[in-house]
Amino acid sequence: MAQLDYNPILDVDSYKAAHQFSYPKNVTGMTSYIEARTKNDVIIPFGLSMYLQKYMTQRVTMAHIDEAEEFFKVHGEPFSRDPWEHIVNEYRAPIVTGKQIGRASCRERVSSPV
Repeated sequence: MAQLDYNPILDVDSYKAAHQFSYPKNVTGMTSYIEARTKNDVIIPFGLSMYLQKYMTQRVTMAHIDEAEEFFKVHGEPFSRDPWEHIVNEYRAPIVTGKQIGRASCRERVSSPV
């Protein structure tokens, strides 16, 4: 199998593929967040829009799923195809669209609670 340029499914530590099996079966949704590791009360999101544009506007494809399944198998980690196939077959969209990406720059300051 040819390696893809970038696979968003594999943009995690390999052990995290097993996390889904530790959740109760009746979970229907989750919330996550990003936290800056800083003691300052000001965060400068430099490069955020470039990151989102490069990595998060890409569609997940069956080729991504195939590559991820092979990767996690080699690492001895479980991989569940069904949720990813649901994304490919039902949503047919990138993780975020270009319209959703703001123009974050080094001049914008985002206050964070201390």
